[in-house]
Amino acid sequence: MFAQMQRYMGEAAPPNTSFYKPARKRDALRNTDFFESTSSFVLPCKYPKTANSMFDSMRQVYRQNCRRRLFKTMEDLPNTIAVKFGTVFHWEEGIVLPLAIILVMHRFVQPGRTVLVWRGLIEGEGDFAGTYLDSTGWCVLRTAASGALDSTDVRTCIHLVPILQKYIEGSEDTTDIAVFTDSVVRSAQQDKLELAIFDDTCSIG
Repeated sequence: MFAQMQRYMGEAAPPNTSFYKPARKRDALRNTDFFESTSSFVLPCKYPKTANSMFDSMRQVYRQNCRRRLFKTMEDLPNTIAVKFGTVFHWEEGIVLPLAIILVMHRFVQPGRTVLVWRGLIEGEGDFAGTYLDSTGWCVLRTAASGALDSTDVRTCIHLVPILQKYIEGSEDTTDIAVFTDSVVRSAQQDKLELAIFDDTCSIG
């Protein structure tokens, strides 16, 4: 993952994006489909204050829901988040998508940048029962390349591999994995909202 991150960081920054848009791709070697999403934006707050505040704010996001459980047994806890929680996303036409998520995130602090790396398993419930997403991703934060010392450059890459249990069981009653993946990505917009709130707080501070 770090090799992929280094290649991505070596490329020109993608256009600023306000949300994650998954692109469907094909892994010819494994003969499977996967979804990849990248995001790049600048926060008007100094590094490393931004990185520290973002990591701490993510802890708060996971603590604010009674269905979410923050594990306390991980080693190196100041740099690790391990959480199991349930959430609900409201899809179009009144459709409700319950999700169960297990996520582990680790923070690496390096000279001039902070890297957040995570691995997660996302399970659909209700109409999407039997559908899973294996999620890996990273987020790199560093002083903005423009040289503005009061801004932080943020780049994120998310890799989602769908696992449709119904296919494995041979059932014809299958759910469009693209719909499920898009729903999961859209549900993550609540975290983006939390980030926007953090952005405003950071700007004020």
